[in-house]
This record gives sequence, structure tokens and C-alpha cells, in this order.
Amino acid sequence: MKVLLKLLQEYGKMKATYLSGYGQLAYIRDEAKSGKYSMEDLVNLVHVSREISKLANDLRKEADGIVHILEQVVCVVYLTQAEGKPIRASLATGSPSMKLSVKLPHRERNPEDFQALMNYFGIELSSLTDRAVRPHWPAICEIVSVLAEEGKPLPPGIDPENTYPTYSLVIRSKRDLDELLVNFEKAYNELTTGKEDEAFEVAVNE
Repeated sequence: MKVLLKLLQEYGKMKATYLSGYGQLAYIRDEAKSGKYSMEDLVNLVHVSREISKLANDLRKEADGIVHILEQVVCVVYLTQAEGKPIRASLATGSPSMKLSVKLPHRERNPEDFQALMNYFGIELSSLTDRAVRPHWPAICEIVSVLAEEGKPLPPGIDPENTYPTYSLVIRSKRDLDELLVNFEKAYNELTTGKEDEAFEVAVNE
């Protein structure tokens, strides 16, 4: 699969850049703490470091977005075929799952429903106004989602029609990616055909 090989090669490049960049940034950090740089040097270093941070963050966001889309697709396809067994691929094993989530009432747009939900959990609205108490929304969502999955009555303030599926995919690695890249380079150099896809197949099956 060429796209998998290309992505794996990008991983290799990023790993090398990460190790190199991390070492350089750690060196600059230690030197700065020791007072080795002038104010002008520090300003320049801050500027470049911020740009590095922006690039890394943008790439992380893009990767997270792709992961989310791919997870949704594989989970939906898996549930339509529904054998209930993990998906055993060459590099990893994936275990898709689905649970029901609910939309919680908004405090300002749905004040009555919001108050009913808070009353259910024993939370006084005055404490929220005073910021003395902050509900742990992920925990509340989890509790309500479990009730929805079990078909039990939902807390007051929750519209049963506002439930929707959320998907997740647990990945268990079967192959070390760095080792796989080394094996690919070795196989590519040894093969007389010069074909990357053949070398990759050899590396995966080792």
C-alpha cells in the first residue's frame, strides 16, 4: 500500500526532525538559563522558537483531524459488517467501539432545562454564579451517556431526541515503526527490482 509507505516515511522524517529539534531547543534553554545570550539574541530566539511552535501545533491539529476522520470511517464500516472481532492489520490491531452521547442543555439558551439538570445532580445555581463550584462536564456526559445506552430514563432537562453516536478506536501496536523503516531500507537495498512496494512488503512480513 503506497500511501501507507509514504506516511511511514513521513513519520521517519518527522522523528529525525523531532530528535534534532528537541536537542537544539534543550541546548538553547540551558544556555539561556546560564545568561549566555544578549537581549537581542533572546528576542531573535523567541521569534524563531514561536514559529517552530506554530508549525508543530498546526501539524498536530491536522494529524488529529485526520485521525478523527479515519476513526469515524473505520468504526462505521466495522459496525455495518459487525463481526465483533478486533481488526488485525499488519502494523496494529484496532478495536472499534460506539457509545451514545447526549447534548446537554445550554445555561443561557435553555435555562429551565439547565436548572432541572443541575437540580438532578444536586448543584445549586448560586454556587455556579459565585464560581465556587464547577461541574465536571465530561463526567456528567459520561453518566448520562451510560443511562442512554442502557435504555434508562434520562435526567430531567435532557431531550432523549438529542442523542448521537460517538466512535472510538483503540489501537494496539504490533510493529515498532522505527524498526520497520530500518527493515524497509535494508530490503530496498537488497532487492534488484528497485520497487519500493515490494521492499515494503518484505519488511512488513519479516
